[in-house]
Amino acid sequence: MTGRHLLALIILGVILRQYAHSELCLGKGRSATQDSSDAVASVTVQSNVSGALVYVDSMFLGTTPLDTIYLDPGRHVFTLLQPDHQSWLHSAIVETLTLLSTQHLYYRVTFPQFYHITSEPYGATVYLSDSAIGQTPVRLQLPSSTVILRVAKDGYREELLPTTPDAKHIHVVLSSLDANSPLVISPYLSAKTSTSTLPLFVTTGTTVLAGATAAYFKIQADKHYNEYRLLGSQGSLQKVREYDRISGIALATSELSFLLLTYLLLSR
Repeated sequence: MTGRHLLALIILGVILRQYAHSELCLGKGRSATQDSSDAVASVTVQSNVSGALVYVDSMFLGTTPLDTIYLDPGRHVFTLLQPDHQSWLHSAIVETLTLLSTQHLYYRVTFPQFYHITSEPYGATVYLSDSAIGQTPVRLQLPSSTVILRVAKDGYREELLPTTPDAKHIHVVLSSLDANSPLVISPYLSAKTSTSTLPLFVTTGTTVLAGATAAYFKIQADKHYNEYRLLGSQGSLQKVREYDRISGIALATSELSFLLLTYLLLSR
């Protein structure tokens, strides 16, 4: 047997040992559900949001309400995510729990209620009862999913906003106290488009495309300028001026698009 074969057998033995060890641990967990004499702990997980994803020590175990699960005694990290956890309004709940042998733990998680509130015009003050809690656009954590918010801004009529568990994005249009002042609704922060991603894609694409165009024509201008220095060609000099002008326009467009993109991101 060569040294290469021996090394391969050693590696295979290590892999089989690790596999057998993991299977033994899983077998212990499974037998705990069948043999109540084993010294294991059990947990029931519930949450105020149905269908929350439950992870224990980075292992997905199911969704709430989750009936009895069996775990080894000791410290375990519980992570719960809301069903639409991709939304930036929702954050994960992570807690470390210590389980004792033969203990049954009833674990209930209450997710905080977050709301994204925008207004037309922006910069309006949001009140809960008589307390100011932020200015639009604002992300708020409310004590309940059914409260009445008040939105006010100088020169505009106040508006009352009743919140509901389903409407996490709320947009309000304030009416001016000046009857002669026309109401202009922004195409970016209106009720229909405040959560749309189309303006983000358009401004991002314009920023990238205009930046690439500015870089391309600047490179071409430098190339023709080198030709002008070597040959003294007036045609090359004319190309330099033309390409520099196009590059400057494209660069200004890219900067304006970037500013608009920043505004859209901050308004969300």
